[in-house]
Amino acid sequence: MYSSFLFVHADSVGHEYLLFKDRPQTPQIFVYDLECPSNDPKVINYEREGPNGAGALTIGFYIRSWDEIYLPNTVHEICVIDSTGILKRKIKIGDVNARDKSLYTQSQSSVPFIFHDNKLYCGQNTNKFKGDKEQTESPVDLIVDLNDGSAVPSTLCYPAELVVPAKLVEKGGLAVHNNRCEFNNKIVYSFWFSHTLYEYDMNTGEVKTKVAKSRYLPDEAGISPYNRLNTGETNGRKEICEMPYYRHIYYDKYRKVFYRFAYPSNKCDMEVDYTNYFFVGRNTASIMVLDEDLNVLSETLLPENCFNTSTTFINKDGLWISCNHMLNPGLDEDHLQFVRFELK
Repeated sequence: MYSSFLFVHADSVGHEYLLFKDRPQTPQIFVYDLECPSNDPKVINYEREGPNGAGALTIGFYIRSWDEIYLPNTVHEICVIDSTGILKRKIKIGDVNARDKSLYTQSQSSVPFIFHDNKLYCGQNTNKFKGDKEQTESPVDLIVDLNDGSAVPSTLCYPAELVVPAKLVEKGGLAVHNNRCEFNNKIVYSFWFSHTLYEYDMNTGEVKTKVAKSRYLPDEAGISPYNRLNTGETNGRKEICEMPYYRHIYYDKYRKVFYRFAYPSNKCDMEVDYTNYFFVGRNTASIMVLDEDLNVLSETLLPENCFNTSTTFINKDGLWISCNHMLNPGLDEDHLQFVRFELK
C-alpha cells in the first residue's frame, strides 16, 4: 500500500517515463516507458550498505536526470545515484555534530523535493522536540545549499492554530502535515486542516494566502484538529480514516491548473487495516480544480473504494489516478493500474 513514491520523468527529447519505488527498505526503483508500455520494466538497483551504499531506509526519491537521482536517507544525509545505481555523492545536511532533531528528509509525489537556485527544499514535519515553541518554530521546509550541504529553515512555519501539541497528538493520534507542489518559482502548500492555501515565493520569501474550500468539507471549526480531539476516540488510526481534511495538491503544467484532493468525513465500520486504508486514500476523495490564481473552478467527488488517490501522476495526456484500491473488487496486485481523468 506504500505506493506514493511515484514520479514522471521526461528525457531531453520529451520521452516520458514513470518511476516507481515501493517500500523504504527495498533498494530498487522501477522504470516504466509510458510511450511503449511493457510488463518488463527496467530496474534501477542500488546498494544499501558499504562504500557504495545509499542507506538501509530511503524515504522516497526524486529524479532530476538519469545522472541525478536523489535518495533521502535517514535524517542527516541525501545520497545521489545515477540510473545504473552507482553512488555519485552524499550530501550531509546541516551540522551533524549539533544532532539537530528537527531535520527530516523524504520525497514522495505529494511532498516532492523542490530545486531552486542550486538549493533543495526538503519538506519537514512539525518539530515535537521544540516543546512549547513547536507551534511557532516548525518550518515547513529545510533549505539545503547543494554546494556545501549547509541548511537553513524556511521562513514559512506551520500555522500556529493548526499545530497540535505533542501530548494531545498522543491522545488523539492526530498531527498536522502539508502537501505541496511547485509553480512558477513558487511553492503552494495545502495543510491538512485548513481551507487556506499558502503560496511561498522562493525568490523573495513573500507569502500569500488564498481560501480554497471544498464543498464536501465543513467550515474551519469543523476540520480543526483540536475539535477532533474532543470526540473521545481512542484509536488514532481509525480517527484519521474518518475525519474530514485535505491532502494532496498537484500542478498540471499542461493544462495550467491545480488539483487539490479533499477527504470528506465518513464512518469507518469495516474490519480493515486502518494504516493501509489511510494510505490508499480511504473510501473516497473529491478532486478540486483551481486556476493559477488558486480560484476554485470545479470539484468532482469520486466513487467509493475505487481509486488509490495516494498513487497519482500527471503527464501530457492528463491526470492519472490508480485504481489499486485495497477494496476495489477488480484489484490486481501484480500490476499498477490507472484511470485517466480529463477536464471538460
